[in-house]
Parts: sequence; structure tokens; C-alpha cells
Amino acid sequence: MEYTPGSVTLTIVPNSLLGTGDETATVAVTLRKADGSAPETDQTVDFKLSDDSLGKINPSSITVPGGQGEAEVTFEACAKGGTVTVTGTWNTGGVDVSGSETVTIHPPPAFMQVTDGYPDPASISIRG
Repeated sequence: MEYTPGSVTLTIVPNSLLGTGDETATVAVTLRKADGSAPETDQTVDFKLSDDSLGKINPSSITVPGGQGEAEVTFEACAKGGTVTVTGTWNTGGVDVSGSETVTIHPPPAFMQVTDGYPDPASISIRG
């Protein structure tokens, strides 16, 4: 049996994004000591992605306020589809404690088909 001095829980909202290069999600991190309480002092959590080509975390490291045990960072999706795992790691008492959650990024459409006579007006502004 291995002793774990606490836990890291990640919640990502929304956890499904369109790969436009403009979509973002909020990554909430919650730290708890082994007894279930929040750490009393400020703690640092470092974030990593399983595939950096699918997005980035901003900032990649955050200070979680003591007594609260909760903070948020932003995941910024790239213009590419796939599933990426976000991992947050907290070093407490010389032991790395990690938590992970996934984000699904749906690829942008490869093409768009328009029916004769539509759209009306005849031009569309498309970002991306």
C-alpha cells in the first residue's frame, strides 16, 4: 500500500471543444490534504498536456491560495481534432500528487457545401 499525502482533482468545463483555434475551457483544480482539508499555505500546481499540438494551458503553473485549495487556469484548444489529457501535479511533503482529466477537441469541418440559392445574402463571413 502506498501513502498519498493528498489529492489533486481537475474539472474541465466545457470538456468538449470545436478545433477552431479560438475555443477555450476553464480548468479548475482542487487540492486536498489526506484528511480532506485544504492546505493552509499557498501551494504550486504545474500543468502538462499529453499532446502539446492540441492546445496549451495558460498559465502552465499556478499558485493555489492557502486555506482555499482551489484555483483556475485556461485551456486553449488548437485548430486540430483529438483528445488531450490535462494533468496537474502538486508536490507536497516531497511527494508528487497528480490528477488528470481529458478534453475532446472536434476537428473543424474540412469543407462546407452550400445549396443553390442559399445562403441569402450570397456571401458569408468565415473566421478561421
